[in-house]
Amino acid sequence: MHMDECRGSSGVEQLIRNQQVVGSNPILGSMNWFYLLMVGTGGFAGSVARYVVARSIDLKVSSLIPFGTLLVNVLGSFILGLVFAFTFKKPAEYETWRLLLGVGFCGGFTTFSTFALENLQLFQQKHFTEFLIYTTASLLLCLSGTGLGVWMGNKVW
Repeated sequence: MHMDECRGSSGVEQLIRNQQVVGSNPILGSMNWFYLLMVGTGGFAGSVARYVVARSIDLKVSSLIPFGTLLVNVLGSFILGLVFAFTFKKPAEYETWRLLLGVGFCGGFTTFSTFALENLQLFQQKHFTEFLIYTTASLLLCLSGTGLGVWMGNKVW
């Protein structure tokens, strides 16, 4: 490891990076302890934030449309757009941030599986109007949120 690679890193980060590879297998390839820690930490924070935000919205809004999930998915899409804009120009330099915030936090915060289940339930319960509104709104707002995040991020960074 060169001295330049350690500059600006905490002692813990340097120790973890010195332990480069967790393991190697044909499917996962080589895994870096520090990167796994960043994804896991971000994922934990994102999952807790999703639960708190979605639950608080769903308790306040009485509707067949799950506005809590819709909000976290739109907000998470916006955040992911910002993270992309921030990390895109120097991917190697900002890899830790991409993993912590993009893969970890946004991966834990947003939830396609809950979106799919909620849509299936609306459809099975024959709430077709709500099903169409929720599906369309989610798609349009999440794509718009991501685009807005990228655009704003490019203006700032």
